[in-house]
Amino acid sequence: MTHALYLLDPEAGAAWAPFLGARPLCELRAGAHLIRERWEAFVGAEAAGIFALPHLVGFTEPGVPAVTPRRPVTGPAVIGSSTFAPRGLAPALPDGAFRLTCGGITVGWGVARFLGEAGAYARELKPGWPALAAGDVAGFFGAVRPVAVDVAVLERTKRLAVVAGTFRWDDIGSWDALLRIRKPDARGNVVVGNVTLADDVRRSVVWSDSEHLAVIGLEDMVVVRANGHTLVMPTGRAERLKQLVQHL
Repeated sequence: MTHALYLLDPEAGAAWAPFLGARPLCELRAGAHLIRERWEAFVGAEAAGIFALPHLVGFTEPGVPAVTPRRPVTGPAVIGSSTFAPRGLAPALPDGAFRLTCGGITVGWGVARFLGEAGAYARELKPGWPALAAGDVAGFFGAVRPVAVDVAVLERTKRLAVVAGTFRWDDIGSWDALLRIRKPDARGNVVVGNVTLADDVRRSVVWSDSEHLAVIGLEDMVVVRANGHTLVMPTGRAERLKQLVQHL
């Protein structure tokens, strides 16, 4: 039987890593994603990724011919074998896909799971963090700023490999995603919580975790009341929300 130890606190993880074997593995996944089908194919891709070690391994979903991104986003940049394209929107193809072909594999938006040896991640971090290179764990976590792993490691590394999966997944880390993963009403709306909609509301997400919301005359909008805060934005603007939150 294979046993797993989950260490969610970074300092605890760093302290325990040396005792978990000579080559402990570290897997990074998107905080919110949905694998709809073919779970066994996902597990198979994970196994294939292990054979690509000691590279850092990214996993893609299938498409035409290998990955078909369905929405233009400005999250993780397009990647190819061992290289990242510039961050931001890549040039759109006629069918709206964002792709980069490298080594016969088409890789695009949809790479949000990475597997690698814990030591390999640490070695890739060391050049930018002297405290980590010196073995000063407390100093490292005291000085490091929160930053996405694609920025800290994966955009700089020369040791990135790609495994093309045969499973499909969906990044559901935005309010718009509710329109894809929840069954809408007859007018295309997704409603959660204490909400009343007029019959002219179309293709919108309306969510309330507390107060009653009444909505009239909106189309293609997101309206959220959660944790004492209110958000109103058009659908398709999820990538701008992070920028807005930084100014609050």
